[in-house]
Amino acid sequence: IIYQAESQTLELLFIAEKIRLLIESGVLPEEIAVLYKNNKEAEAIREVLEKWRIPHELSVGTNVLDNLLIQQLLHLQSECHYIRYCQFCYT
Repeated sequence: IIYQAESQTLELLFIAEKIRLLIESGVLPEEIAVLYKNNKEAEAIREVLEKWRIPHELSVGTNVLDNLLIQQLLHLQSECHYIRYCQFCYT
């Protein structure tokens, strides 16, 4: 799921709600990942997950943004956003 929120608060609420719904539908928490661009975002995500009592584990290590597949996914997201913007302009 790729989601762009209007504010960090809305983004955090979306993340927590989506994870809660996934877990309620039977997805194991260890099968869910949240990707973030900056390490400082991890603390805000951790806090909201704790407040919502959502099981989580913070894993740091390699920069996932260096992964070719992730770079392609981000490029695709950018292109989709551009296409939606253009369709909005011309409809």
